[in-house]
Amino acid sequence: MTNKLNPSALAAAIIAAAENNGDATVLDLTHALEVVANLQPRSVETSLSDFAAELGDATPDTYISDAISQFADNAVDIYNYNLTTWLYKSNSAPGWMERVVNEGLYPVDAYSFYDHIRAAQYCQCDTEIRDNRPAALFHYALLRLAPLYKGLTRETIEALGDIDYDSFCQCWTYSEIAALLRSYGLPGRNVLDQLPPWEGSRASSTVLAEIMNITAAARNTEKKEE
Repeated sequence: MTNKLNPSALAAAIIAAAENNGDATVLDLTHALEVVANLQPRSVETSLSDFAAELGDATPDTYISDAISQFADNAVDIYNYNLTTWLYKSNSAPGWMERVVNEGLYPVDAYSFYDHIRAAQYCQCDTEIRDNRPAALFHYALLRLAPLYKGLTRETIEALGDIDYDSFCQCWTYSEIAALLRSYGLPGRNVLDQLPPWEGSRASSTVLAEIMNITAAARNTEKKEE
């Protein structure tokens, strides 16, 4: 099992960075993403930020578990030179090479040295993302809020850090998690009141339509409870 990153600790680090820059209220999104990326330990070699960015391009019905597997598939090197370079430069490569054999993830009866390395690369990427799924989803949540804010408020950062990402089932689809993250990321108020001026783009219109659907659903729930 790889090191796990705590979303609440990541949120606290972003807020601390804002305070160090003399702004305790709002932090620029780019700076926030840099803080998260810099906190990723060296022992986690898979880029969680790259996975979060790719997740944003997924189709609405993509299951998160499938998105992780697809990302790991794409992360595997094709050329032998790149495979041997990874084996030489990665401190954890020998451990992953051994793991895929011990766990029966690579058949030693039809052995290929380069396919063995590919299996190890896939196992590393897939495992590191699944072990750090909460941090990856936290990073993804920041990206999803980018169209809504020129800066992220302390309240929003804290709310995103408090979400129990471990409860996000891997069989949920991209659209389910995207909608939930947007509703969590705009705490305590009518989300439509928090929207900044829009720059007439199709992307902005799409996000706005989805937020309106979330708000309408919340209001319907409140009426039923009354």
